[in-house]
Amino acid sequence: MFESHQEIVEAFLKVFRGGKRSSVPGKQPLPTVDRFIHKGELVFFKSTNVGAARYYKDKKLLLIEYLNKSGGFSGAYLFEDVNESEAFGLVTAPSKGVWCWDHLRVRGSKSLHQKKFSKIR
Repeated sequence: MFESHQEIVEAFLKVFRGGKRSSVPGKQPLPTVDRFIHKGELVFFKSTNVGAARYYKDKKLLLIEYLNKSGGFSGAYLFEDVNESEAFGLVTAPSKGVWCWDHLRVRGSKSLHQKKFSKIR
């Protein structure tokens, strides 16, 4: 589907700019899980920490768009080596922020991560 990280970044930004945040709080319905994991669609969350995410199953990459304290989008990160089970965990987690701290970041640290990542925006 995509040959490079740059193509993924460009595709994400193109879709992201036209997206709207979901009004569905907490857990996502099964059609959203399927769209997120199997179809690689950008999914918007109602969360205080994570605004949107997109999973690239074939490359095991996870794009996350974080929110700032006022609810605006603050930055997008591309995480590597994220398996399907982890992607399922994110999209079904009642708290997307807690999931990110438990699976991507090192809790309590401002700079340490459990997964290799690139800041893309």
